[in-house]
Amino acid sequence: MVQDVEGNGQLTSASHVASAAKRFEMMDADKDGKVTAAEIGASRGAEAIAWATEDISASDKIKKLDANRDGALSAKEYADGSQAMFKSLDADGDGVLTPDEMYIPSKVGAR
Repeated sequence: MVQDVEGNGQLTSASHVASAAKRFEMMDADKDGKVTAAEIGASRGAEAIAWATEDISASDKIKKLDANRDGALSAKEYADGSQAMFKSLDADGDGVLTPDEMYIPSKVGAR
């Protein structure tokens, strides 16, 4: 489930951006401004929320978002990927994820 930072069961685009920035900072263990597959793997779940809709390896996550193909994610690449995920979940395009939009049947199971 996506973190409800508003406390009202919804998540705005701005809050999602801030949450993604915090996740990136948590994962960037060596503070070099890039996140590697090893850092994603060692993050102990910081990435679990962001990738709840896809069950893929850390290296495949990198490949999916790594625009400059350097084998690591910059903060911008990570933020861009995070926003693309938000937009794909925001079915009505209103910039707010509701509980129904955040619900992921394939991972969560029947309600």
